Amino acid sequence: MAKRCAQCIIEDVARSFSVTRDEMVSACRDRRLAYPRFAAFRLLRDGGLSMTVIGRMVGRRNHTSVRAGLLRADELLRTDPEFAARYEEARG
Repeated sequence: MAKRCAQCIIEDVARSFSVTRDEMVSACRDRRLAYPRFAAFRLLRDGGLSMTVIGRMVGRRNHTSVRAGLLRADELLRTDPEFAARYEEARG
């Protein structure tokens, strides 16, 4: 599979979770936006981006927030079938 651009990943995640790209990269901390961000963090990290770069791309988060989001994404992938299905849809 070809490597996707980071912006494409963010757009695919937004579409899979039924939010807009602008909402995903906003400063809003609403839960309905947190889960898509967690998925984006995981996909972007798997794509080789650093936590600092991911944080800048997704709502100006710091690397500590991205790290916490990555851990949460991993937990949700194991325990939440709906999250896992939407993640896989975004993953392509």
